[in-house]
Amino acid sequence: MRTDQPTVDLRAYCEARYPQVVVLPGANPSCGPGWNAVLTTAVDRMAAVMAARPGSAIYLEQVKEKYGTLRIYWYGKAMTRRQHRRIDIIESLAEERSGCVCETCGAPAYIRVSESGNVHTACDAHSDDPPEEGKGPREFTVTRPISRRRRISEGMTYDFESDRLVVLSRRTETNSHWKRKRLEARLED
Repeated sequence: MRTDQPTVDLRAYCEARYPQVVVLPGANPSCGPGWNAVLTTAVDRMAAVMAARPGSAIYLEQVKEKYGTLRIYWYGKAMTRRQHRRIDIIESLAEERSGCVCETCGAPAYIRVSESGNVHTACDAHSDDPPEEGKGPREFTVTRPISRRRRISEGMTYDFESDRLVVLSRRTETNSHWKRKRLEARLED
């Protein structure tokens, strides 16, 4: 992978290809060039979702590295709930993928913590720091409402080879389940 490439000019990239993806002033990426492919893939996917409904638009407010992964802050205009959920998934996918790609060169990498506490994603060639404990994709839980009284919780992880979020477990919960869990947590404290 090349290390002499500049970080993508996101505003020019979107203006040339996608009028429904607006990059606000100050939103150009503050991250390394190794994440260019991660970022452009996320924007391509966002534009495809927005193209399904004429008049809808997505505004990118900020794109940066935070705690070793890519963060995309955005808001939408005239979006359906389905579009909003799909954009959330695309943003999560970009964040998880960036945790597996060197920010400097784009090679496969790990999240690392320096002696000074700086969290970054780097390959062996671009870091002397050891990989974070557990080395590899992390598991996380996504909880979303499916009705007024029910939620679904999905345990997920990122699969680098297929560039997908993989559901490991799925559980439906009611509001009373959440109330009981909060009460148990308070009683333990």
